[in-house]
Amino acid sequence: MFRSKLTKVVALLVVLVMALGSTVHAATPEYIICLECETPCYVFEFEDGKIKEALCQVCGNDDPEAFVLPEEAEDISP
Repeated sequence: MFRSKLTKVVALLVVLVMALGSTVHAATPEYIICLECETPCYVFEFEDGKIKEALCQVCGNDDPEAFVLPEEAEDISP
């Protein structure tokens, strides 16, 4: 009986960890957009909903203020 309850608890913990992991992962963008050359960039640190550090490997831009999230780039008119 104890083993059955333990198995259920472990299964529940696995489900919770997977749910939390997918939530955290979903909050972090896959890429950001460099405003200097409009290139998708994959080298960045994202924390508390903000771009903390970034590097555009095309133009060398490393100013976090000069990058936007993909959904923000759609709002910028050419």
